[in-house]
Amino acid sequence: MMNIKMAIATVTILAVIAAVAFTMIVFDDDNELDIDVVRTDLAVGDYIKFDSDWTSDLTKTVDSTRNDYLGGVYWTEEIPSDARAGTCKYDGFEKNCHIITKEISGTKFDIYVAVDSGMIIHKYATDGGSGVYLDTNMDIGKKMSEQTLTAGTYYGYTTGREYEDVSADARTTRTVVSIDGDSLKVEDRSILRSNRESVRAIEGFTEDGEVDCGDLDIRTKNGYLSIIDYDSFISYQGGDGNKIAHGEKTQTIADTFRGKRVVISEKISVIDKDGTEWKYVLHYGLAGAIYIFEAEPRFNGGLRSIDTITDTNLMTVKV
Repeated sequence: MMNIKMAIATVTILAVIAAVAFTMIVFDDDNELDIDVVRTDLAVGDYIKFDSDWTSDLTKTVDSTRNDYLGGVYWTEEIPSDARAGTCKYDGFEKNCHIITKEISGTKFDIYVAVDSGMIIHKYATDGGSGVYLDTNMDIGKKMSEQTLTAGTYYGYTTGREYEDVSADARTTRTVVSIDGDSLKVEDRSILRSNRESVRAIEGFTEDGEVDCGDLDIRTKNGYLSIIDYDSFISYQGGDGNKIAHGEKTQTIADTFRGKRVVISEKISVIDKDGTEWKYVLHYGLAGAIYIFEAEPRFNGGLRSIDTITDTNLMTVKV
């Protein structure tokens, strides 16, 4: 019969073997995945392609008056003599409209004003680039003087914009919070979403060795590489007296434009010499190749950007 010491030793050995086998099974996928490295000796023709997504959601409460509030959704001027007659649709209904051409912030718009009420229903950029569309719970058939306001009354405009490499939509909503005579408390909310496909291709180098990407886009070598290489990011952001603070770090297997990779996600804060904190989240491989670069908003509701690398000739598989 096996004595107790031998039995314990046998069990211990089997446990170690099982643990090793388990470790090999669990991490086998990781071991088989390629690891990307970034070439840092830059040359003319090198390029980085990426999709940029920007989002922001900002809310604030402001003081207003009845006329100021409604003046944002009604045409309050005389209808110009050159206004054209037309129709527009709102919520499935067709309305007769004055079509007024007016320049706003350097862009010419055709503004559709309801004939019966004077409410602004749509705005279309004459260059075809964007349209502005009304959304409201007010009665669009009532004139400004007839409109009844209560807490919860709102109107908003959604702007859609499409260009060759940019798509964007923005929504502004004004909601009545409270009413005291002619005075109003109004919640203003602005939401922005935008997407752009970009290519940062090297066209040359300056006498100082900086990277020239054309269209006055000149940056240092580390500045150019900081979007795809971890060490370059740390070196670039840590310059000029800035301090780097490393935060939470996690690891997973994820799909990238290079295929499945082990990806580390790390929160990083950069505090400049004035004390301003800039927050980032980098998603990078085991050798520091960055696949996704996030810049977090500096304040509540501020702009958040996410750059996802879609192609580059600077990444190769580590051998």
